[in-house]
Amino acid sequence: MTSSYHTLPSVVIDLWRTRHHDCRTDPGHMADDREAEFVRTEHSGHGAACRQLAAAQKLRR
Repeated sequence: MTSSYHTLPSVVIDLWRTRHHDCRTDPGHMADDREAEFVRTEHSGHGAACRQLAAAQKLRR
């Protein structure tokens, strides 16, 4: 069972939103599946040039 990022404190979501706002930058380490899910949701539809989305897709299990 995968835990949704929607149940996390808003401070965590705000931190992720700040870390992953720019499609042109490498996202660095993602702590877990919830962070990757968040990035996929935030960057869905951005296309192949979005580094954030590409990295999050690699972590999909």
